[in-house]
Amino acid sequence: METYEFMRVLGERSNRVDHLYYKWAKAHGISYNVLAVLYVAYKDPESTQKVVCEEWALPKQTVNTLCKQLCEHGYLRILKSDHDGRETKLLLTKDGEELAKPIVEELIAIEAGILKAMGTKEAEKLLVLFNKFCDEAERKLTAAKERGNNGNSRDRREKHPNIRGS
Repeated sequence: METYEFMRVLGERSNRVDHLYYKWAKAHGISYNVLAVLYVAYKDPESTQKVVCEEWALPKQTVNTLCKQLCEHGYLRILKSDHDGRETKLLLTKDGEELAKPIVEELIAIEAGILKAMGTKEAEKLLVLFNKFCDEAERKLTAAKERGNNGNSRDRREKHPNIRGS
């Protein structure tokens, strides 16, 4: 399989899983982003907004805004971290726990069923190979970015200032 086709199919499969979670959350009356916060906060009382961002690939501003909304509705409390004042712990309130528990536990049971259907060895192989792929992608893309920061990318930005994005 040629590189472009492989990367297209890999991206499509990854997006397919994300979309399944999106549809699952919607069927339960919440957004994908709310699911992310509830899942992380329910599973780890020491979790932070940063963890939600990293594990669910969500922008910081999105997570911050959502957490504030969940606080306003009485589902979440945000506490400053003891070891780093910039980090905030996400704590579910009683109402938040009542909202999160059935949703998150159902999803975890589904995820366990998926892994069981795949088989432990196959699931572990998938994870090992995907981690290897991610590590290599990070190395190559970081190296390319660093090379690009030696003058070439600045030239491109100056020639095309309106296409930078965020």
